[in-house]
Amino acid sequence: MDPPGETKPLLVTGHSSALKRLRVPVALISLVAVSTLVVVSFSSIDERTEALQDLYPPIWALSGKATIDAVSVNGVNGQPIPDLVFRVETKNGKYIASPVQDRDGEWVLSVDAPMIYVVTATAPGYVDAKTIVNAQVDKQTDIRLVSVPKPGITPGAALGYVILEWGRLPQSLDGILQTPRCVVDPDSPRHCTEPYVKVTHDAVRHHGPDVIAIERFEEGEYLYRVTGLNELDPYGCDAKVTLHMPEGKSYVFHVSRDGFVHAPTWTVFRIFNGGVNSRWGDVRACRNEACRFGQSP
Repeated sequence: MDPPGETKPLLVTGHSSALKRLRVPVALISLVAVSTLVVVSFSSIDERTEALQDLYPPIWALSGKATIDAVSVNGVNGQPIPDLVFRVETKNGKYIASPVQDRDGEWVLSVDAPMIYVVTATAPGYVDAKTIVNAQVDKQTDIRLVSVPKPGITPGAALGYVILEWGRLPQSLDGILQTPRCVVDPDSPRHCTEPYVKVTHDAVRHHGPDVIAIERFEEGEYLYRVTGLNELDPYGCDAKVTLHMPEGKSYVFHVSRDGFVHAPTWTVFRIFNGGVNSRWGDVRACRNEACRFGQSP
């Protein structure tokens, strides 16, 4: 008999072991339940991937490896920029690496996959170049970072830059800028006598870039369009146009969501210079086939 006032601990060894065995299934059920809620809460694959990465980054990162192959380009002359600094981070801001480019402006980095990364290139006097990489297991993603001088700030810089880049198809695209004076076409530069607009880089292979520099804005209208899209798959080129303007303003247009596409032409944006909305003009994405030079949007 136990002495008065003394209580022995209750031993429930069998039940304790059973509870321990239940912990793992319960945890797995909870994980599946939360993951299911995440998957059904987001409409796109990229959103679902990003959400799962945020919830379980250590587990997600064990899935495999991928490779990022990057090339940096000076949008004015097509040459590498020696003092570029690169930063690779996850979509949620976790630092990954600071690759160092070779003499040709290229670097290669092995990363965890599947994972979404943000790659940024910075240099004194240049606009930051940034791109998003959706790294897939056992695959290499090629990216091109195009840097241009800060418009209206860096000595010798133009007041505006239009940069055209694209992905896998087609072999080449062309960006055409219609100005208040004439049409600036990389394939027909002789037909334009515009003294303040120049084609500084015209790519003849995949990815681009095609770069047009606007050295001075004149009063009137500017219209930019892209030609050469595949008529059977106009969005497969994954084309992107970036417009850098003075005072640090930048605009990014994607073929799949901005502008008006009627293959083989993508009409991207218009600039109405001298408007009341901005010192350097009012920038608007084209919305329909009525977006033509000299017509109201």
